[in-house]
Amino acid sequence: MNKEGFSYAIKTMGCKANVYDSLIIEKELREMGGVASLDSKPDLFIVNSCTVTAQADKQCLKEVQNVKKKSPDTWALVTGCFAQVDPEKISSHAFVDAVVPGLQKNALKNAVASHFKLPLQTIETDSEIYWGQMPLGIGNTRAFLKIQEGCNDFCTYCIIPYARGKSRSERMGKILAEIIRLSESGVSEVVLTGTNIADYGKEFDLTLDDLIQAILTQTKLKRLRLTSLDPTEISDRLLEMMKTNSRLMPHFHVSLQSAVSPVLRAMKRHYRTEEVESCLNKIYQTDSNIFVGMDLIAGFPSETLAHHNEGVGILKNLPWTRLHVFPYSERTGTPALKIKESVEVTERKRRTNELISLSNQRHETFCKKFIGKTISNVLFETSHEAALDFYISGHSANYMNVLARVPSRSQADAEAQLKKTGSVQIVGYSAKSSLDFTLEGVLSST
Repeated sequence: MNKEGFSYAIKTMGCKANVYDSLIIEKELREMGGVASLDSKPDLFIVNSCTVTAQADKQCLKEVQNVKKKSPDTWALVTGCFAQVDPEKISSHAFVDAVVPGLQKNALKNAVASHFKLPLQTIETDSEIYWGQMPLGIGNTRAFLKIQEGCNDFCTYCIIPYARGKSRSERMGKILAEIIRLSESGVSEVVLTGTNIADYGKEFDLTLDDLIQAILTQTKLKRLRLTSLDPTEISDRLLEMMKTNSRLMPHFHVSLQSAVSPVLRAMKRHYRTEEVESCLNKIYQTDSNIFVGMDLIAGFPSETLAHHNEGVGILKNLPWTRLHVFPYSERTGTPALKIKESVEVTERKRRTNELISLSNQRHETFCKKFIGKTISNVLFETSHEAALDFYISGHSANYMNVLARVPSRSQADAEAQLKKTGSVQIVGYSAKSSLDFTLEGVLSST
């Protein structure tokens, strides 16, 4: 252990709620005297695990094993959802030194203190979820804020209700106070996150819409963004707030999974094709520039080829922007394993690729309509130099990737624009990856 305390490294897997949790873990480690490791041999290595798929479990163990091969003396601890669902499996591996189940993250600091012979930390919390003030100076352009934890839905393919527990919410007063603190510290955008944010406030006789309205009226936060919602969770009231208040970002991530009623029924989703169609059409009627990304599972058990083709046809006739497509993956402990009619893995991949192709076509079409136009309210986050020009990049209000050339060719001008919003004259777009696009343009003086 170094003279400053102990060095640490954290590997975060999975969702935005885990990103939030890891930032809180890091804050706690710093308060205990920890310093971020600058090499591949930290004193402490923590994996904040995901367990959505069996592959995520394998990747968690691989991350620990890779670190221990380079640094056998590193103390390796696994927490998160995999640690909650199957702590015995993790503990059975010799290269794992400690396991802290995901629902016991509040006890993680004492496990670390005990190992490094530090004073034990007093655990005082009035929250039913792992929650704390975000560390200032980390991610101070955009911050994730967990407002809720757990899920009561128990969809047949999903292990997360077993990993995150029942739905429970943080009190509105604490959330508003934290947003005010973050905003005053220079954070421009807060992303509300959780396991199922639409369940927010039910135990307090409140709704997610109530919280959003309170944030917009009682704080000066510049940009508010939401994470995943089901089609039936996007209310008329929410759409009206998005239409009338530019601080609520015009961007939805829809947890769709399928557009076909029989498949949705097998998944135990609480909506059908008609409600999917109604939701997406309402969003488009509110603002045709709202970015709508959607999660889809291809090849779910009992999904016939006719179901798949029907789904493709439905999607072709609806307004949306981009698909995040996942081939169905068997997950131990989920009811979907009991569905006898399975889809061959090769067919799952074929259906996945067909949907990805459809997504790329739709996303590219969406990008084309911005060429020659000026996009305002782009939040700039990074800068770089290329061929004697300076560029800044960030996200538009509807969460599109935007790259802007700085006309003055001045590094100082580029850096001065970071963590601020500005306008970009769009001249084209490029493939950021095989699944994404970046709008390209010139920083506007207006």
